Amino acid sequence: MTKNAWFAVKVAGLNALAFSITLAGVTWIDARLTSHVAFGARTYPYGYPLAVAGGPVVFASTLLVLTRAFSWKVRATVPAAILAGMGLLALPFFLPEFPHGGVSVWLAQFSVACLLTCYIHFLPWPAWLDSEELGASVRWERLKEYGVLWRTIAVAMTVGYMIILVPWSNFIWNQSPHIVRDPAQAYVLSEFGATGIVGVSVYMLLGVLYETFRRAHEAADLALRFQLEGQRLDKSAGQVPHRLVRFEDFILQLDATARGDFRARVVQSPFGEGHVGFSLPPLGSLAPDSLDVARRDLRPAPGPAAAVVRSPLEIGAELYRAVFQGAVRSLFDKCRGQLERETDLGLRLKIKIDPSDPDTSVLADLPWELLCDETEDCFALSRQTSVVRYLDVPRSSQPIPFTPPLKILVVGASPRGLPALDLDEEMRRLEEELDRSGSGVQVRVLSHASADSIRQALAEDSWNVLHFMGHGTFDPATGDGGLACEAADGSLDLVSGRAFATKLRDLRSLGVVVLNACNTARAQTQGGMSPFRGVATALVLGGVPAVVAMRRAISDRAAIGFSAAFYRHLARGDSIDVALTEGRQAIHSARPDAFEWATPVLFLRLPEGNVFVARPASAGSSTSTSI
Repeated sequence: MTKNAWFAVKVAGLNALAFSITLAGVTWIDARLTSHVAFGARTYPYGYPLAVAGGPVVFASTLLVLTRAFSWKVRATVPAAILAGMGLLALPFFLPEFPHGGVSVWLAQFSVACLLTCYIHFLPWPAWLDSEELGASVRWERLKEYGVLWRTIAVAMTVGYMIILVPWSNFIWNQSPHIVRDPAQAYVLSEFGATGIVGVSVYMLLGVLYETFRRAHEAADLALRFQLEGQRLDKSAGQVPHRLVRFEDFILQLDATARGDFRARVVQSPFGEGHVGFSLPPLGSLAPDSLDVARRDLRPAPGPAAAVVRSPLEIGAELYRAVFQGAVRSLFDKCRGQLERETDLGLRLKIKIDPSDPDTSVLADLPWELLCDETEDCFALSRQTSVVRYLDVPRSSQPIPFTPPLKILVVGASPRGLPALDLDEEMRRLEEELDRSGSGVQVRVLSHASADSIRQALAEDSWNVLHFMGHGTFDPATGDGGLACEAADGSLDLVSGRAFATKLRDLRSLGVVVLNACNTARAQTQGGMSPFRGVATALVLGGVPAVVAMRRAISDRAAIGFSAAFYRHLARGDSIDVALTEGRQAIHSARPDAFEWATPVLFLRLPEGNVFVARPASAGSSTSTSI
């Protein structure tokens, strides 16, 4: 039985007992007050039946509310209202004298006890607990103060009830001779009254104080877990201390003009807006990073290009000089200057291109991840200058709450008849890397994946990340992108981007899709073709908050290093911008002289970069299962 289920049974049972004992006790004692001239000899024929029948009604209705209601305010207030309401219904069956007051006072106190107990139990944790703007140390200190506050409340309530309990018990004891003339009856009445008020007070203390101290202890546990988890993650990542980066947006909208050139508009930045016109210089083509990674591309290798082959660094610098000039350059320099003064502040450079405009199609396929200034420092390799391709799609999106560990479904497909991929070895190495890093993730491996088996596996559990390994394709003539899945007999089943997006619909916990397949980041808009027929763009249009795809082929070594660093930082609570930067840094560390780190591309449709909002959980190591 879960904690909330046990709490519901406990509260419902105690409320039922409180109602039944109150009515039965008042009926029993008042029937014996025969020596008082004002009362006379009488009994209440409905007292005991009401006590017997009303208890189960209180229990069933209270249990129903506590187990079925969705609002915490309803669960916190309605049980007390049920108990008080049942007491009001019972009052007409008692004369408006001592029994009337006894039922009223006792059930009112029981209702207050129930209200305080349920309110404290269901009270949500403060919003700052999940705030990315506060550092771990600040939240740790606040949690300690939160625990001290609840302990103070518990002690104050204990003292307060003891102060009330003693004089009220004495009052009941001394008031009895004035109500009942017979000393024996007065003694019975005083004992019953004193015992009743003590019982009510003990009930309130046991219920309310237990929940109060439980809240204080949970706050202390969370503070300790924050501290230990932060130390463990900082040690595994090799950096102390771990500070979250707060990002400001620098949204750069790229449009085509009537004259045939382009315009760059800063539509949002910390220092205002601006625009500048520019022409696209001849960039040539990228020099290949390696020759052993093209095997993931289904299309045949192109023939010798007529364009001049240039280094990635030259292309990134040329793009920067063309676009970042005039007012755009001034605003960007001001924002970067602010980063020097605030080390925990980052700048998210959002490249926003309208994919439905055919005149900007040439811009959409440029390697914006290579942007660098005169110092030849590439922005995408810095934690403080994230480069993101932002797609403004007609779908709302919110950060996804999850409880660690981060759950990753790794799927692989290598259909018969295509260049063989050693996915088993790649998956094994990825699992080992994640286990070794202690990254707080849970991994499940699905080999020989088909589109249907991927959907079935995702629907069986609340997976946060889908990681695809295999072949990818993109046809510039049609703009269609696809993934090579396996059919039932192991043959090729080429699944288009839009069809694959359909398989991922309505999966509320899925926040990130990583496509370790080449050309999955490409899209085409020429000739009136749909801009969302590429794999990554189709997934974003289909509702996936963030997609990491590959512009070109990527080597196994680079893919494994990228994934391990990316998931490690995503699980520790970093934004996807920082996680992507650390993944690129891992590729750069393996091959410092190459530019394979620019192959991963982030497509984002969230206004902010926080795809997940982690809820507190105990620290745990990564686990993995395979099928």
